[in-house]
Amino acid sequence: MYGWDFSGSSNMKELKTLLETQFMIRRLKSDVLKQLPQKVRNIVVLNAENIKSRNQYMDDLERMMNDKSLKKAQVRGALLEYFHHTGDAKLPAICDYILNLLKEGKKFLVFAHHQKVIDGISEILENNKTHYIRIDGKTPSEERKDVCDQFQTEDMYRVAVLSICAANSGITLTAAKLVIFAELYWNPGILTQAEDRAHRIGQAETVTIQYLLAKSTADDYLWPLIQSKLNVLNKAGLSKDNFRDNSTTVLDHSTSPKQMSILDYLEDDNEELDEDDLKYLDEVEESDCKRRRKC
Repeated sequence: MYGWDFSGSSNMKELKTLLETQFMIRRLKSDVLKQLPQKVRNIVVLNAENIKSRNQYMDDLERMMNDKSLKKAQVRGALLEYFHHTGDAKLPAICDYILNLLKEGKKFLVFAHHQKVIDGISEILENNKTHYIRIDGKTPSEERKDVCDQFQTEDMYRVAVLSICAANSGITLTAAKLVIFAELYWNPGILTQAEDRAHRIGQAETVTIQYLLAKSTADDYLWPLIQSKLNVLNKAGLSKDNFRDNSTTVLDHSTSPKQMSILDYLEDDNEELDEDDLKYLDEVEESDCKRRRKC
């Protein structure tokens, strides 16, 4: 037998040992910043009654996702479209959840990916006469510090509406102790980096991270892909984050108990992604970035 075997990852313990002994020095935040409080994660399953009705196009996309006869490029395109339409479908439920948080008087960050979702969240805040800051790809770099300082120092600014891609690093927003992810993203490293906009030096209280997921949407496919990719990184010693540990809990706000897709992913040990699947996830991320640059 000769050539390369791309059937999946193997000898991960050996790879981890080689990386740590020969090439890599890792300093965990928990080791060097012991004064930081705990970070906990919640998976919030959105109320199904507030999810927009599925249309025929979304049904067709889901069938393509499960069609084994299609080429991976076709399935990749279907997932990208499905993800885009999932943002539209989740938006009413996302806004309803945010309005409930505003009634509780909480100050928080909310991350989203698609421009329409960011615009929808901003609109509901304006209609509610809530002061907020916004950072997305259109925000000039010279303005970012000013709006972050407003959020940090002025109590009237209660919400920071942030783009996952544009605001996952380089800013400090420790005035909030709650971080909401209205949408998912392909790269778990980007998600964990975005979480730490609030969980960093200067934070004095426990930070709660909430991922808002919707059943029977692209979240059913994205969440296990993200979990599996993070699992591979953990085994190689390249990440210490784990969305399935004891600090992660599920808050089911759904009113449709028969649909258990996301909860099933959380409860069961899914089969690890092979190399082709991980490459596929990276290609979807790249395709999405190219598409956004054209918009």
